[in-house]
Amino acid sequence: MPPIDINLDRRLRLVWHNYQIQMNDLKRNRRSFIQNEMSNNMSSWDATQLFDEEVRNLERLRRIELDHIKSLAKAENKEKQRMREEEEAQRKDVLSARREQLRLERESNKNVAATIPLRRSRRLAKKQNND
Repeated sequence: MPPIDINLDRRLRLVWHNYQIQMNDLKRNRRSFIQNEMSNNMSSWDATQLFDEEVRNLERLRRIELDHIKSLAKAENKEKQRMREEEEAQRKDVLSARREQLRLERESNKNVAATIPLRRSRRLAKKQNND
């Protein structure tokens, strides 16, 4: 089984640690578990096998839940990424439309500036009138 990055999502960490706590409690109480099973007319070997099966069962359940949450987290991340890309594309469209509008305004201002005669200084105007 490939490893799961529990830092991918907060829920993965929670599930991992919850099952880890259960497994640690079970392993801590191994002796009492085996003695309890042996009191039910079971050999120590069978009780040990039952304990090992219980640990494997917890690991299996943890893996199933982690896989499920991982698939949910990946789907959510994919949706968030798609939304970000859409917002980015929309933002780029707005910016390009604004740039186009500014370009058109500059071009129209150039045309207006070409039709208006240049303003001359008062000093030059006086010199030309005296001539």
